[in-house]
Amino acid sequence: RIIAESESIPHSLFVVHKRVPQVDREKLKNRILNWQNTTEGKNLLANGKFIPFIPAEDEQYDIVRKYKSERPD
Repeated sequence: RIIAESESIPHSLFVVHKRVPQVDREKLKNRILNWQNTTEGKNLLANGKFIPFIPAEDEQYDIVRKYKSERPD
């Protein structure tokens, strides 16, 4: 029996630190976003039970920040 439901939150994500050079961040982003188009990438996604990754904007994670700020200490 369901007693409560929350808003949905975004799925798994990859974040790259801003100290990583922009050119390397772009390479990583392109590689990850194209996993669904390669045999190795498809295997990685399947083994991790991931859905293919898509580009995300920072504000899409505001819902996660909201839950964190509401957590009792």
